[in-house]
Amino acid sequence: MTITEALPPGSDAEPAGPRPYLRSERLGLLIGAASVGVMLGFVATLSMGRVELPYHVGALLLNVSLVLGAATLWRAHLRGSRGCATAAILYMSAVLMWPATAFFAQFSPGVFLASPLVALFGLVLFASCWRGGPLPLYAACLQAYLIGSLTAHQGFATSMGI
Repeated sequence: MTITEALPPGSDAEPAGPRPYLRSERLGLLIGAASVGVMLGFVATLSMGRVELPYHVGALLLNVSLVLGAATLWRAHLRGSRGCATAAILYMSAVLMWPATAFFAQFSPGVFLASPLVALFGLVLFASCWRGGPLPLYAACLQAYLIGSLTAHQGFATSMGI
C-alpha cells in the first residue's frame, strides 16, 4: 500500500498534479504571444521593407493558423465546450475572411485590420473560457503569434507607404 492509497480522496495531503492555468495566466500567455508577434512583424517591416514575396508564403502561414484553429475546435468539441467551440469558429471565419478584406483596403485601410482584430478577439474568448489541458492554449498562443506578426507587418508597411 502506498501513501497515496492510504489517504482519503479529496484530502489536502493528496499529491497534486499540474494545476490548470488560471484565466489571467491564459490571457497573459495569449497577449504575450500576440505582442511578440507584433514586435517581430514591426522589426521585419523596418529591416526589410515591403518584400515582394510570393502570395503562397502568406497563404502558408494562414493555412498553418487555420490548421491550428481546426485542432482547437476539435478539442473544444471533444470536451463539449460550446463557448470555446464558438470562439474557435469565430477565429477561423475571421482568418478566412482576411484575404477578402484586402480587396477593400484600398478604399479604407481600417477595413484591412478589422478581420485580424476579430480573429484575436476570438482567441481571447477562447483563452478566457478554456478550462482543459494546456495544448489547445499553446496552439491558440501560436495562432496569436502568427496573426500578430502578419498583421503588424502588413499594417506597418501600409501605414509607412512602403
